[in-house]
Amino acid sequence: MTLEQTISKTSPQVLIIGSDPTEQGGIGTVLSIYHQQGFMENKRFLITHREGTAVSRVFLFAKALCQFLWLLFTVPTLQVIHAHVSERGSFFRKSILVWLAKAAGKKNILHNHGAEFLLFYDHCPFPVQWFIRKTLLSCDAVIVLSQQWATDIRAIVPQANIQVVYNPVVIPEAIKNSQTPSKSDDPVSFLFLGRVGKRKGAFDIVEAMSQLPDLPAKVHFYGDGALEEINHMIQAKGLTSKIEVHGWIRGEQKQGVINAADIMLLPSYNEGLPLTVLEALANGMPVLSTPVGGIPEAVENGVNGYLVPPGDTTALAQQISTLTTEVQQRQTMGQKSLRRAQEKFDHRLIFNQLEALYQNLIG
Repeated sequence: MTLEQTISKTSPQVLIIGSDPTEQGGIGTVLSIYHQQGFMENKRFLITHREGTAVSRVFLFAKALCQFLWLLFTVPTLQVIHAHVSERGSFFRKSILVWLAKAAGKKNILHNHGAEFLLFYDHCPFPVQWFIRKTLLSCDAVIVLSQQWATDIRAIVPQANIQVVYNPVVIPEAIKNSQTPSKSDDPVSFLFLGRVGKRKGAFDIVEAMSQLPDLPAKVHFYGDGALEEINHMIQAKGLTSKIEVHGWIRGEQKQGVINAADIMLLPSYNEGLPLTVLEALANGMPVLSTPVGGIPEAVENGVNGYLVPPGDTTALAQQISTLTTEVQQRQTMGQKSLRRAQEKFDHRLIFNQLEALYQNLIG
């Protein structure tokens, strides 16, 4: 059975739309959790985007559009369209489906994952901004990933029905059973997971480490993006023994890397609610990040990690040094991270919230 055909009941009420769950990136990872943890079992799922050539992406969306229209008019039980969206092309593709769903009398939800959605909106010409606002207002619900994003989106469309639903994370069984994986002692291991580039502060990490030549710490980058550029920067600063760059990982390999690390690093400039941060919390790790997007709702400065201003490499270096030398503090912060993951981000809590939203819309 293909992902597009995922369904266990003959009369689905919800159609979920989004990127291929096997893809790298936030939406794909969230949808992968939906699939792996059983949330999709009584729903339809339609893939509208997959990485590839421009021609292949256009062809896939055209195919998905035809499937979407067929489902709208041949599945009478279908009542809710739940579309996962980011910014730019993703928003415009999903807006077509949202308006079609509305015309067909279906309830529609736009689930905004876009870390740079506000920048996208601000840079659009006035007519396009009007269309964005009109589309958000046409939705029966607009899901955002944090209270801060709710405030920001309400500033654009005060009348929209904004709902805060955090990204889900799966807490490993070993952690649930208090069998906390052993962490490294020397050197202390910092972990960066994601797309290497300016937006996620990857180059700031290298700059901060250059200020700490004698610190017994090592940074591991796992991801894709500007790998050649950051490797060149590492070599130019003489940090090849302090920073190691790897490729993208997933599944058991990713879990093994998390188990071996001490601290998660993500000094981003813009974010929604990054899965990297939630995975760190779910694995009992402190997080060193920035107060952007929904991160402050996951990481409380001085409690389960530290938040430094984006681009402030001096502050970043200072907190890297603190977390390296303060072993007891790391352990206490890790325990508080796990507690926060259990209370706010456990996938079962998020799934229940989504199911309640569906039922409220269906009435």
